[in-house]
Amino acid sequence: FKFSWISLNCKTEGVLSRVGKSVQFTEFHIQATLQIASEEDREKASKLLSKADAICLISNSLKAESHLTSTIEIGS
Repeated sequence: FKFSWISLNCKTEGVLSRVGKSVQFTEFHIQATLQIASEEDREKASKLLSKADAICLISNSLKAESHLTSTIEIGS
C-alpha cells in the first residue's frame, strides 16, 4: 500500500530523572508534523502516525514512556 506525503518533521524532548543512584530518561515527548497534499488523506495520515508510534522499535526498546503529539498540515 502506498501513501503520499510531502514532508515529515519530528522533534523529541526527553525528561531526565534521578532513579535511585542513577539518572535516566523517564519520558519522551515526540512532536511529529506531517504535511500531506490533500484533506482527503487526513484520516489515513492520522492512523498511520498512530500505528508508527505503536510499532516503533526505538520507543519500544526504551524503559521510558513515550508520548506522541501529531499535527497534519495540508500543503503542496
